[in-house]
Amino acid sequence: MSVSIIILTDESSNKEKIKNYWTPVKLKYKDRPEIEFIIIENINLGIQRAKYNTVFITPWNMIPTYKALLAIEKLTPNQCLISWIHGEHDISANTFSINKNLYKGESISEWSDREDVKIIETTMYKV
Repeated sequence: MSVSIIILTDESSNKEKIKNYWTPVKLKYKDRPEIEFIIIENINLGIQRAKYNTVFITPWNMIPTYKALLAIEKLTPNQCLISWIHGEHDISANTFSINKNLYKGESISEWSDREDVKIIETTMYKV
């Protein structure tokens, strides 16, 4: 499946941590053009720039676990991949996936409550 991964930055972003933690993830997919990475501050601009219909959105400080990487690889447009912080299953990692063609700016809970969306849960590491 083709997936655009949007890594959201903000004023608290740590460029060194982004480089150290996201570079290995990007290297894993360097020979797989069906996985795209977009590091950007504006979520809407990131979604517009995404070349694939399936879009996974994550804050810069949430890095996929191996389980999450496998889920991202198999992600389809009508699934909503939501994540919990690894080791803290009651704390949301504020990540989710959308169908770019159907998403209208809904919150995570509004999007995941849609009848045509299947929820997939995974975990992320917090850095």
